[in-house]
Amino acid sequence: SKGPGTVRGVVYSIDGQRAAGLEVSVIRKAPASLIEESAAVTVSSPAGEFAFHQLPLGSYVLTAHTHNAFASARVTLAQRTLEEDVRLILYPGGVIGGTVRNAMEESIVQAKVEPFLHNGEEVRNTTISSRAVLTDEGGRFAVPGLESTTWRFFVTAEGFAPLTTPDVNVGTEDLNLILSPGLPVAGVVADEQSEKPVAGITVLAKQSETGTPPVVTQSREDGTFLFPALNAGLHDLDVSH
Repeated sequence: SKGPGTVRGVVYSIDGQRAAGLEVSVIRKAPASLIEESAAVTVSSPAGEFAFHQLPLGSYVLTAHTHNAFASARVTLAQRTLEEDVRLILYPGGVIGGTVRNAMEESIVQAKVEPFLHNGEEVRNTTISSRAVLTDEGGRFAVPGLESTTWRFFVTAEGFAPLTTPDVNVGTEDLNLILSPGLPVAGVVADEQSEKPVAGITVLAKQSETGTPPVVTQSREDGTFLFPALNAGLHDLDVSH
């Protein structure tokens, strides 16, 4: 959908030079900052400039990267701030890559590999988590522009239980991740007073004892929700508007 907002800016290298020809992405986040609602992509001009027009009001993450550097920023468009100017500065970093497969060693396409912990500190739902990538037709992925030392990733794919990796050193490019089939969990979100179903509610499933990120879905028009594939074990379910 179109809106009244505009985000424009310039991509800079770490030494202050304008960076031309880089892919710049803008991703709109749902209110819970856990669900990606939409995304758009452009390329920085010879002067390093970029612009996104007709954006709906809301919160966005902007990113740009090269093989060994990454830039990101958050902006919020509201009635009082319909336009935002952004400086995206590329900071140096390394790459972590590998493949995502199932138990039969078959490649999983469009699996999402998202940074979760950096040196033991959670980075999900920050600008760093916008570095998430999707696997290609061969199940391969590469997450560029990562700061040094260790990272842990949260991996999800349709029909498979989510996976949290062990700590991985920057520079690792042969990570082999195996996803297993998950178990479905379904339910209904209803108003406490009227007991009528409620649509558009964010539902989170989390295994508290494992310390892994929550899996997120939303209730449908009839109030029903579905987690197609969760890991076996006890899950806490929470809802938020």
